[in-house]
Amino acid sequence: MSIKSLTIRSMASGEPKSEQRKRYERRRRIVHRRRWLKKYGLPSVVISVVVLALGLTLLLSLNRQPEGRDGPTPRRDGPPSAEVVVFGDSFTSGSDQNEGPEWPAQVADAEGWSVQTSAPGGSGYIQPGINRPLPARVPTILKDYPDADLYIFAAGLNDVGNNVPADQIATLARVSVDELRSVTDAPLVLTSPFSSGPPVAATDETTAALQAVCANDTECTFIDVSDWLDSDLIGTDGVHPTDAGHAELARRFEASLPALV
Repeated sequence: MSIKSLTIRSMASGEPKSEQRKRYERRRRIVHRRRWLKKYGLPSVVISVVVLALGLTLLLSLNRQPEGRDGPTPRRDGPPSAEVVVFGDSFTSGSDQNEGPEWPAQVADAEGWSVQTSAPGGSGYIQPGINRPLPARVPTILKDYPDADLYIFAAGLNDVGNNVPADQIATLARVSVDELRSVTDAPLVLTSPFSSGPPVAATDETTAALQAVCANDTECTFIDVSDWLDSDLIGTDGVHPTDAGHAELARRFEASLPALV
């Protein structure tokens, strides 16, 4: 049956033109489909359907979140559930070895917290860096954030790097804790110094000294972070974490920080 014969028969039937046109279009599609199948065969249709299904499956799999994760959990919606203040150095505030966000922001985003940081590059419990050492910054920050739900002291790397003895670092850390406790009894996390790869002996000595500072404070949690970063998570400067390094720090902190209720 040809398309020409379809046209002649429909126009000679006496039906209204609108019905003739509809009938013509239906039959035209049928003829076209039959010709296509005769030319290409049924297997090609099946293959086309399978390819389309595989494409859709791949697209869905790319958009699906993996079961495991290398970083913190996805952001929790709603208003901040807690306020956290982090004291640190460039391992906290970031450097030219990463683009951000840094680990405090990643953890806060995952937990639904708000976070404030005081982390001048090069600073420590004794080293001023580009601002002031940590003990001198605590009173100022507490004026603005006296009622935070958690405080974190993550310092000491630059003190160790400048060959400050562990006992001196611990003494100034204790001054910082005492200053905090004069204002608030909120939970405190005190960390060891960070390390750019495997920790050296001076880092281990300082870790032990800082852990002793935290020992008699029931609201103080000590976390040893000195072995959290492998060398491949450190940037080309040999010191600071990359974005992958900050993601690893965020993952570790999220698993180690005390629960806030």
